[in-house]
Amino acid sequence: MKKDSFCKIVNREIISFPVYEDDDVLAFLDIEPKTTGHTIIVTKKHFNDIESVEPEIGGGIFTVAQKISKTLKDLFEYDGVVLLQINGEKVQDVRHFHMHVYGENLNQKNNLYKSFKDEKERKDYMSKVSQKIKESIAKL
Repeated sequence: MKKDSFCKIVNREIISFPVYEDDDVLAFLDIEPKTTGHTIIVTKKHFNDIESVEPEIGGGIFTVAQKISKTLKDLFEYDGVVLLQINGEKVQDVRHFHMHVYGENLNQKNNLYKSFKDEKERKDYMSKVSQKIKESIAKL
C-alpha cells in the first residue's frame, strides 16, 4: 500500500512542525497556511475519511481541536476559528482523515502562504509559531 503524505509525516519520513501529539493524533502546522497558526490534525492510524474513523479516536480529535482553537484565539486574537474537514475521494486533497483549524478575523481575508518570500522565511515562521503554540497548549 502506498503511503500518503500524512502517513509519512506521522512516521517522521517528512519534516513537519508539530504543535500537539498523543497516542492517536498528530497536529502540525499547514505548509500553506491561510492564517498564522493554521494547523492540521491527523489520525496516526490511517483512516480514509470520517466514516472510517474509530469513535474513540474521533472524540480525541475534537478534544485536540478545542485546545488548538482556544490557543489560536488566545495567541493571535482571532475573531473566530474555522474547523474544516472534507470527505470524499474526489474532493479530499489527501486521502487520510484530517481536520484544518485556523483563525479568522472579520476584516482580514488572506492567504499567508503567498506572503513568504522564500523557503527559509517559511521554515523560520513555522518553527517559531509551532513552538509558541506548543508552549501555549502545554499550559492548558
